[in-house]
Amino acid sequence: MAAPASQAPAQVMMLSNIVRLPLMFVSGVFVPHAAMPDWGQWLAPLSPLSYAADLIRLGFGEPGNFGAGFDVVALAAFTLAFLLLASLFHSRARQNAR
Repeated sequence: MAAPASQAPAQVMMLSNIVRLPLMFVSGVFVPHAAMPDWGQWLAPLSPLSYAADLIRLGFGEPGNFGAGFDVVALAAFTLAFLLLASLFHSRARQNAR
């Protein structure tokens, strides 16, 4: 994650943690989906970590939340979306640099 230059590294770390930590807690990595509050269960499918954690859980023989096929398709869709957005932002940045 790119962050503006700062004299205090703690500010940069705090910025990255603001984005990363909520995704980890909502994804079911630390708290099972069934034990989450209702709002957490509704937000979990928005995080790609939910599908990765579910695949790992299924790999160890534990019950999953979404199913292996759906996990793989969702992770592929997130990957494709991130790649397309990165390509779009890169091409716009190159045009603006000219």
